[in-house]
Amino acid sequence: ANGEFWSDLFVGGTFNPYIVERVFDIHQMENGDLLLGGAITTDTLQLGIFRGLARLHEDGSHDTSLPVIDITPNNGGGAIRRIFPAPDGGWYVSGGFTALNGHESNHVAKLTADFTVDTDFVSPFMYDGPVTYQENIILVDEQSRCWVTCYQIPFLENPNESIQNQRY
Repeated sequence: ANGEFWSDLFVGGTFNPYIVERVFDIHQMENGDLLLGGAITTDTLQLGIFRGLARLHEDGSHDTSLPVIDITPNNGGGAIRRIFPAPDGGWYVSGGFTALNGHESNHVAKLTADFTVDTDFVSPFMYDGPVTYQENIILVDEQSRCWVTCYQIPFLENPNESIQNQRY
């Protein structure tokens, strides 16, 4: 519109209010808002700090009330890659991270309904780097079990043994 070719969410765009290093998943909420999972900078004064989630309102404006989800590692390689609603109103996320907001939970974590990190949930997976094969949730069933797939998933309790698919 009006000769503007840059998206509001584009790396390096002249009129860009946010820097999006990567968006891997988008979940449309019941109220029309969009959850973006990835490596996203939402503070123009701190361009090197990436968040795992951002929420856009139905009108496209950035929701600044969403709690900050800091990803570790925080270098653009770490990111939330998948977002799934949990039957209890919370959220499961997966991707290239060792921790969210300092809570260690390799590659898979749980958020509460208000998007704070559920520290009771701990991933059984080993961290094998932010850019190698990722453990990705492909389904959360009605019993709140996560179905995860990856190429050679290593487990914390037995790192020398790996599998392709896991339900827990």
